Amino acid sequence: MFSILLKGYTITFSLIVAIGIQNIFVLKQALKQKFILPIVIICISIDVFLISIGVFGFGYIIKDNPFTLKIISFVGIVFLVSYSFISFYWAIKGKVLDDDKKEENKSLKQIIIFLLLITLLNPHVYLDTVLLIGSVGAIYETTQEKLLYILGTFLASSSWFILLGYGSKYLIPFFKKKVVWRIIDLLIALIMLSIAYSLVPYLYK
Repeated sequence: MFSILLKGYTITFSLIVAIGIQNIFVLKQALKQKFILPIVIICISIDVFLISIGVFGFGYIIKDNPFTLKIISFVGIVFLVSYSFISFYWAIKGKVLDDDKKEENKSLKQIIIFLLLITLLNPHVYLDTVLLIGSVGAIYETTQEKLLYILGTFLASSSWFILLGYGSKYLIPFFKKKVVWRIIDLLIALIMLSIAYSLVPYLYK
């Protein structure tokens, strides 16, 4: 039984630690020391919910429905390309951590809405959680085994986002440099464009 839990943990952790839009957003908010707890809770909840959908077989519905994949991919491409240009703008303009606090005095509601947008409009979230992580757990036959696997994914998601959200504060002096923010914003833009490009084939399936 422990092996099932460990499998859920290792597979999930290995995928979510990859540099992505959501992780960079959590990092940026963590550096501002603002709304960290609700952001961490939302990220973990979305991961576990989507993985659970995959574990209990709903991933196959998306996988076998080309039209659904096309819609998800198209919306994702439009959003990713649009926001990549915004990130390019910030990379060119340049900013430091203190400037970012003054210019982006957003409310909790605005932060949550944006977090949901960058998470749920990114088709790779569904590919990773519902199809990849979820399909591995779907092979287990009993409900107990499936729940153990989901528990492992929950522990992986929790440990990563808690570490990212509350451990990043020790990097604040490093992120007061304008060149660092330029690199981050440029990285965000390039990641978004690369993800958008990788989704193009799904429009023709």
